[in-house]
Parts: sequence; structure tokens; C-alpha cells
Amino acid sequence: MVHPLIKAIFKKREDQNEKLLKNIERYEQKEKAKQQESKVLGRKPVKRKANKEKRTSMHNTSRV
Repeated sequence: MVHPLIKAIFKKREDQNEKLLKNIERYEQKEKAKQQESKVLGRKPVKRKANKEKRTSMHNTSRV
């Protein structure tokens, strides 16, 4: 005979495992949708971080 407390612990762990599996499935579906979206657009989105110092123009500066 298994103690009711032990049964409850196992039941809780099973429920947590089921929730984790569902969350993993949802995450995989979202990632798959992102990949398909990038294919539709033709390429992956590019995150650009421009260095402002390199982009400053030197046209109006005086030469020393």
C-alpha cells in the first residue's frame, strides 16, 4: 500500500512534467513559425548596431 502523501507527490510531479512538455511544444511551434516567417520575407531580420563614431562625416571639420 502506497502512502497517500507519496501518491500526491508523484501526481504533482506528473502534472509538472505534462505542463513542461506542453510548454516545450508551444515554444517549438513559435520557433517554427518564426523560421517560416523569415523564409516568407526572404531573409532573416538583421539587427544593426551602427557605431556612431565611424559614421560621423569629416566634411565640415577644419584640418590642423
